[in-house]
Amino acid sequence: MTRAADKSPAAAGYARAVRAFLDGGTVEHACEACVAATALPPMHHPPVEVGLGVIRPGMARAAGAVADVAITWMTPPHYVRDTLLPALAAGAAGRGTPPRVATVVHVALAGPGRDPRRLAHSAAADHLRAPHYTDMLRRAGVPADPADPRAGAAALVEAGVYVYGTPEEVVERLRGYREAGVDEIILNLAGVAGTEGFRAALADAECLLHAMADADG
Repeated sequence: MTRAADKSPAAAGYARAVRAFLDGGTVEHACEACVAATALPPMHHPPVEVGLGVIRPGMARAAGAVADVAITWMTPPHYVRDTLLPALAAGAAGRGTPPRVATVVHVALAGPGRDPRRLAHSAAADHLRAPHYTDMLRRAGVPADPADPRAGAAALVEAGVYVYGTPEEVVERLRGYREAGVDEIILNLAGVAGTEGFRAALADAECLLHAMADADG
């Protein structure tokens, strides 16, 4: 996977080069990561997918043209449905089926002494300082200012982008991503891991996975 802020043409070219390498082709692609007219040695290997990180329409169009999967991060369900999926489809025009969508969702279970705003800040402070992430969030209706990541963390909680609650509440919120057209949901428990340690994060993950399995059953 590769992610970029406003580098969709470069990312698309890089992804095309990676796909050509994986398919056994010889690639002539000039960038700092590639050497002109280069090929990988022949080898047997399982299928390898090419993914691009996507948070705004430009990169979504680029991913639609070249990627197997678009990986989104902190993107609200309605924003995926109304903004990113149409851009992915536009990028895939003439190619066929758009890439599937995998969305990374920050989650945590409610518990004694836990403050979801603190958890969200621990998990996403760096992203909330980044102009391209905060631009995406504002487009999605979430007030985020790179100069004030703590207020941005509170906005994530208020908007439900940082998903916090009982197992049932979290599962219901995650269902919204499925209904919006997301193919895969990646649970990110960085907020819990960063404030309480990996054991607490694993405990949350285990509880949530059981709750999701029960809901699907």
